[in-house]
Amino acid sequence: MVEHRHWSTTVRLTEMDDTGLVQPHRILEWMQEGAASASTQAGYSPERYRTMKAAWFIREVRIAIDGPVIYGEKIDVETWISSLRRFRSWREYVIRAEGRVIARGQAEWLFLDLAANGRIRPRIPDPVMAAAFPRDPTVAIPSEELPPLSSVDAAPEHTDRRIIRPSEIDANGHVNNVRYLAWLDDQGRSYRPDHQMVFARLEYLLDAKPGDEVRLLLHAAEGIDHQRILLSLIQSDAADDMQCVDLG
Repeated sequence: MVEHRHWSTTVRLTEMDDTGLVQPHRILEWMQEGAASASTQAGYSPERYRTMKAAWFIREVRIAIDGPVIYGEKIDVETWISSLRRFRSWREYVIRAEGRVIARGQAEWLFLDLAANGRIRPRIPDPVMAAAFPRDPTVAIPSEELPPLSSVDAAPEHTDRRIIRPSEIDANGHVNNVRYLAWLDDQGRSYRPDHQMVFARLEYLLDAKPGDEVRLLLHAAEGIDHQRILLSLIQSDAADDMQCVDLG
């Protein structure tokens, strides 16, 4: 049986919102920390990746929020690799608070080579690295629970703009995945104060850098809200499409 890795923390006051519950983007933050810890336990720490001039980047993330979390609770993030094909890997997550499951997650990670000239290209893990990450095909979120990632043709119900700040940039030089979910949750709560995010499925398509302007678009639909983030370029708009699901 493949050994699952664990990372633990305690819910801090700064992770709570005005309702006394943990903010949804904090769950994604725990998932990222759990992945980094699991990789380090397998012999591949952030420092080793820097030496290799390579890194794992999230391509898609899915989060199912199954229960509330409150201040001071002990959190355990259980994680494992369910598939590894060429340079793509799916990592699964089960998050527990004081022993009860409060969230489940999945993230598709891409292993990319970071060239000195700034160009990024796929990199296939060598046999030693692949062996360090054994696979368990069990999934945390069954396919029947997944809402589709679909395009939205109708005009947005709400549009918000923001400029990327240096404090939102991570060690790889672009906006951290967690920040996108925080923006979408902020927009959703601003216009849907009576709703609560219970599932999020995000697909990351483009990088955003400090000083870039992005537009957040909220498209209302029956039982589900679609949100997109558009990155404004000099001559055209390229869509960094994301979807947050609000089952209200």
